[in-house]
Amino acid sequence: MNTGESGEYMVKIDATDPPAPVISSPTHPDGDEWYTNNDPSFTWTTPSDTSGISCYSYTFDQSATTTPDTTCDTTGNSGSYTDVADGVWYFHIKAEDNAGNWGSADHYRVKIGSGEASTTDVVIALAIAAGSREYDSRWDVSGDGRVTSLDALMILQAAGSEP
Repeated sequence: MNTGESGEYMVKIDATDPPAPVISSPTHPDGDEWYTNNDPSFTWTTPSDTSGISCYSYTFDQSATTTPDTTCDTTGNSGSYTDVADGVWYFHIKAEDNAGNWGSADHYRVKIGSGEASTTDVVIALAIAAGSREYDSRWDVSGDGRVTSLDALMILQAAGSEP
């Protein structure tokens, strides 16, 4: 019979996805307001997580529901863009923890421009309403996977809102 001490090992397990970071914007603090500044910047909180946060994946587009991919884009807590075209834009971000778990995304809307309808907005809205516009996620304002007269109405309403 062999006797002696056995080794002890501590095993740390983190199988829980981290929460979504919370986004804010020093340049565009209110997602319901129009801003003429076309250089938006964003900051976000570091979510609390058992194993800690290793990095973030983010993207900036004109769809309200985009989920960033699983490629680490930064380990920092800020990002910015320059010379962004007028329109309604969304910044999306999610975190990966040190155990390799990706969390859900947070989404932040910015409105760039004067908020007044342009000739382009009207032409696009009319083409959508007439049913002659091919699907383009930029014009799927309702986020239902289709471009319909509802999207046309929403584009005109957003474009015609007071800044």
